[in-house]
Amino acid sequence: MLYKTEIQTLKRGVNLLITIVGCGALGSLFAARMLESGVDVQALQRPGAHYEVLKEKGLTLLELDGEEKSFSFPVYDDIDSCAPSDLVIILVKAFQTPHVAPKLLPLLKEDGAILTLQNGLGNVEVLKEHVPLKKLFAGSVTYGAYRVAPGVVKAAGEGKIKFGPLDKMVSPEPVMDFLKKSGLNVELVDDPMRVLWEKVAINAMINPVVALARCNNGKILEVREALELCRVLFDEALEAARCEGITLDEESLWSFVMEVLEKTAANRPSMLQDLESGRRTENEAISGYILKAAEKKGVELPATKVVYSLMKLAEHTAIKDYVV
Repeated sequence: MLYKTEIQTLKRGVNLLITIVGCGALGSLFAARMLESGVDVQALQRPGAHYEVLKEKGLTLLELDGEEKSFSFPVYDDIDSCAPSDLVIILVKAFQTPHVAPKLLPLLKEDGAILTLQNGLGNVEVLKEHVPLKKLFAGSVTYGAYRVAPGVVKAAGEGKIKFGPLDKMVSPEPVMDFLKKSGLNVELVDDPMRVLWEKVAINAMINPVVALARCNNGKILEVREALELCRVLFDEALEAARCEGITLDEESLWSFVMEVLEKTAANRPSMLQDLESGRRTENEAISGYILKAAEKKGVELPATKVVYSLMKLAEHTAIKDYVV
């Protein structure tokens, strides 16, 4: 009865309600932080073991200091069951965006907004085909989390959300207010596309290297050759960004990368978790997108090409129904 009462309260729209679309490790961490701050949360998650545990038993969050916390919130596998929301946060894999995008508007209250915090590039372009620009926000996130078991998520490092509206005429204050109420560390930026390129540069140098080595982020800092490889991948990502007319601050971004590696040393990035679970990775939306951006200008990125190709092989090995 308590579960039903909770859902009915959400549907009346009494409190701020945030919907997380894609409640994997990071989405689960966000849900926990929001619930701790008194914000109502509902989640849309694809069917599977993680979904079943979240729905039936709730979420178990393991903090960095070893503390174990339990949370319960409505979790659905279909959009029609969800209540209209003030804010929808998109965290599905990049290759799932075309399937989710056409269904998002019914999730919103009349003045609601959508924020994509997905990995990789290309998500914004897909979302813009189905969501009015005035309702669409984009950003990046550096929080760390990984799934220990279905329904059990380990926090692996605090971080920050950087975001902004895609329509510069739209005020970001309501979304900023929602995120601050959710207990998350947030920063408003003028150019969200620049932020997305910063994040993909970080992802491209960390995620595939860690996934291929089957280790935590922090191991990169322990092996000089691994860090040197990451630096080459980082430089190539910046070159690809320049091919699309975006110049990133190399020195400050590299300093930030070092900070991220230290803060998320215990993290096992989603690309590694996907390989270990036999799931498709976001290789195409990260390294693949970087290669395509450079190829349009006739620029070759040899290190990125090698890592991209090795990830294709790793996917082919890990996924039973893999299609080349």
